[in-house]
Amino acid sequence: EWIPYADACGGVYQGRWEFGNSLAAYLDHHLLGAEHVYYSAATPFAFDPEGILSTVPAVVTCLTGVWAGRYVLVQHGCPTKLMMLALAGICAGYGLAVIVPINKALWSPTFVLVTSGILTLLFWLSILYERKAGPLPKGHPLLVAGTNSIAFFMLSGILARVLLIIKIDGISLKGHAWRFVEALPLPAEMASLLLAAGFLIICYYPIKLMYNNGFFWRI
Repeated sequence: EWIPYADACGGVYQGRWEFGNSLAAYLDHHLLGAEHVYYSAATPFAFDPEGILSTVPAVVTCLTGVWAGRYVLVQHGCPTKLMMLALAGICAGYGLAVIVPINKALWSPTFVLVTSGILTLLFWLSILYERKAGPLPKGHPLLVAGTNSIAFFMLSGILARVLLIIKIDGISLKGHAWRFVEALPLPAEMASLLLAAGFLIICYYPIKLMYNNGFFWRI
């Protein structure tokens, strides 16, 4: 926020939170190099969402889940304090957004507060649900996806790129899929939702196969 930095043309910036223009982007560009980061074409600085500085809030995002889980284990239940902390994180994130934008590409601190707060709240609600309805049955879709979430994430990323790379008549498979749902008598928003749901279902079945065979990826 207070550290100035300069681009190759001599322009000096300070306190920017823009795509390709932040202190985090500046460090990624000069220390990692444009050819080694995700947004290599970003200007004035190429950067990575999980670069040198942005890795810190990314790690915090992961640890909030660990902390929430350990807290529930220690408390042996579903403490109200967990819900209060989740709501506090969401409110703090939106409140500070006027200073630091909620931005996934930058993995900003407010993005961490809001997303961690929302997911912690969902975690709390899931515990309440389990208390009322009992544990989820074996093979439940949420168990299938949750027990192999890393594989699910990797598969969705790979498949998304494959759909963009493979082309038929100069149009990617994703483009053909969008043309199909766009032609349906649905509002554009519903067509987009249908496409996303279809993609999710396609990704789900390999993960279901892994679950059925007792194959789980862990870190």
